[in-house]
Amino acid sequence: MTAVTPKTLPEGIYMFEQPFLRAPNESIKRQFRASQKQVERDMGALRTNARDLSKKTGTSAQDGIAALDTMITKVNGLTKKLEDIHESKTKSNLAVLRARVDHFDELENLDENELENWEEARLNRWLVDWSLRSGYGATAKAIAEDRGVQVSTLYITLQVFIDL
Repeated sequence: MTAVTPKTLPEGIYMFEQPFLRAPNESIKRQFRASQKQVERDMGALRTNARDLSKKTGTSAQDGIAALDTMITKVNGLTKKLEDIHESKTKSNLAVLRARVDHFDELENLDENELENWEEARLNRWLVDWSLRSGYGATAKAIAEDRGVQVSTLYITLQVFIDL
């Protein structure tokens, strides 16, 4: 049997897989934009505070230190917010994206029998994904358990759809 290479695969496989790669990528972009807005808003407030502090004359050293401490606290709060966003959302989306890319990369080293197994796994993943997107969370979960779709490897983000 000959190994299947990306050149011998039908272009349709690549086209059908594109949305599965695009979804977590778009989610990461949205999270980045939200984080960027948060940073710009908080840094704008800090710049304003710093500008006001530099223009004040006749303030005591204690007042200046207190104002700087407040600014440092705000920066630490911003850092904590960004870390929480990264830990709770970005990391999971990156893991989904990595799992999907790895699944797609498996194509390079498959023979014909292994390609059939890969295509069956892809079909099962599509069924679970379609069920989730159509609002059939229980059905998706049953298909995933019955067909052995590896939810644990984050091909499908089952919990996200069930929570919706």
